[in-house]
Amino acid sequence: WLFFFLSEKIKNKFGSMILSIGLSKLAYYVFKFGLLSVVLLEGSLISTPLVIQFIMMFIFSGYIFLIEKK
Repeated sequence: WLFFFLSEKIKNKFGSMILSIGLSKLAYYVFKFGLLSVVLLEGSLISTPLVIQFIMMFIFSGYIFLIEKK
């Protein structure tokens, strides 16, 4: 939903994908931090290393970029 909304506003599929993934991750980590703070959830805030998350974000965005080129 967020990707399609942003792609209508931005008109750049690659940028829309990166921004939508980034905003989704931000919302997820804010929510998870809140749950960890009130002890409704146990564990660490970040379980997958950030480097891997950034690499995957660019891979998915690159895929959209290549699909749109065709």
